Amino acid sequence: MTMGPILFGAPWALAALAVLPALWWIMRATPPPPQRTQFPPTRLLEGLRTEDQSRERAPWWLVAFRALAAMLLILAFARPSLAPSAAERAQGGRTLIVIDDGWTSAPFWSDTRAAGVAAATQAERTGAPVFLLLTAPSARARDPGEALTAADAKAAIGRLEPQPWRPDRAQAAERLAQTQGNFDRIVWITDGLNDDGARALAAELQRRGPVTARLPPQAARAIVSGTVTPQGVTADIRRAPSGSPVVAIAAETAESRSLGAAEARFAGEAPGA
Repeated sequence: MTMGPILFGAPWALAALAVLPALWWIMRATPPPPQRTQFPPTRLLEGLRTEDQSRERAPWWLVAFRALAAMLLILAFARPSLAPSAAERAQGGRTLIVIDDGWTSAPFWSDTRAAGVAAATQAERTGAPVFLLLTAPSARARDPGEALTAADAKAAIGRLEPQPWRPDRAQAAERLAQTQGNFDRIVWITDGLNDDGARALAAELQRRGPVTARLPPQAARAIVSGTVTPQGVTADIRRAPSGSPVVAIAAETAESRSLGAAEARFAGEAPGA
């Protein structure tokens, strides 16, 4: 329910405003006067006056304050919020949220999930349907063509956990290409790593609508491949362009026993070394 610039999430609570007149009358009501009986010893108190006297009725300003407090409490139960502006409504419509949910997003997964919930919340303000595209392969992958309400999308994103493998964004682009229709708003919450699959997905997203990329709060790093030689292990490591030029690498067994440690140094601003 919308009332001017105010949007009420629980408009049924406003029905309680109808009881305010009765509440006003109750707060102004006074108890019945006490019965008078003759008690001779009280004649000793005759003529005494006390400075503290009780009013027959509560002052009007106190009753008005109590009624105002009750009205504000009722309005709070109605969950008021500002209605979306014209600019927000212009950004409404079909919203696609793309999430890189591979193990490369695990170090900052809480931020990734929070960004997804925030994108769905913005769609909720405009009543837009939400579509989810997860880039990590999964046997239970969600159909990106399935429309969700914003509330269902937030619940689904809140249950997500990073998969123990890398995202396959080329496959995600193929799945998206099989769906129909464009999107009014696309939010890509990426792990920050660039590869051929990322470029294919970016091209498909740009073909389907305006894209906003949410980069990780810290530089993403990933070991792409490794080769065992008689001299040791050679690893191909990639990172986001804004990452640190030096990273530490630790090798452990499945039982978390240390096998060795090394330091990787990236050359200049190159994304891999």
